[in-house]
Amino acid sequence: MQKINHKEPDKFLREYISQAPLALAFERAQECYLYPDELVKPKVLDFGCGDGIFNSIAFRKKIECGLDLNYRELLSAKKTGSYQQLINASGYALPFKNEIYRTIIANSVVEHIPDLDRVLIEFRRILSPSGIIFLTIPTSKFDEASLIYNVLGFLGFKRLQKEFKKIYNKFWKHYHYYTVEEWYNIFQKAGFKDIKLQTYESKKMALMNDALVIFSGFSFMVKKITNRFIIFPKFRKEIFSPFFSSIEKIISKSNRLNGQGVLLFCTLKKG
Repeated sequence: MQKINHKEPDKFLREYISQAPLALAFERAQECYLYPDELVKPKVLDFGCGDGIFNSIAFRKKIECGLDLNYRELLSAKKTGSYQQLINASGYALPFKNEIYRTIIANSVVEHIPDLDRVLIEFRRILSPSGIIFLTIPTSKFDEASLIYNVLGFLGFKRLQKEFKKIYNKFWKHYHYYTVEEWYNIFQKAGFKDIKLQTYESKKMALMNDALVIFSGFSFMVKKITNRFIIFPKFRKEIFSPFFSSIEKIISKSNRLNGQGVLLFCTLKKG
């Protein structure tokens, strides 16, 4: 059986920086390290694949299917050549037969879906009996690792901190951001077994990424016009090449947190 193999770990950050804003590149490069080769087996569905950048960097082989609700993003995903098939559809009614996929990947996706229970039901339906799901999601501490939240706390504005959390999650369309225990209970209630939850991204790393979002405005404007973040990827990679080694060490350390991270990497089995 064909196995999907990771690219060289030291290339994750280099490739991401050439294609995405720094804040996004740092976070996604961390996530590339988390996926275990031996458990990502075909058939694979990349649920909420977006522009396909993550899959094209995290894995070498094409995967069977990428699915997203945003058709424009799928046009970008097609250019990566990372998918055998791309489908424009909603997660509430996945256009697949029962038990067809052995692996489902949903990288920073399900927190943006209002009715999570319906999607989890669909995941179980299309997952094979021995199948596995990989999710990356925020914990209830993620919004507390934002720059403005911490400045408000430093100034003693506790009430404004609570209001800011609501604004922050509404802006990023985070419908779900729970404690590790609450996430575990949600997955258990949905019928999944052998649930493993691993935190990643330290608060310091999240604060740095949040600060870097300020400098991402131009990249997002370019994305609106050209459907890609970076106009000259090779030039951008050369500019940041002297810093890759130091940043990679920070990212690697940020993933070994013993429960103190603000993001969550989840593996779920159908059971």
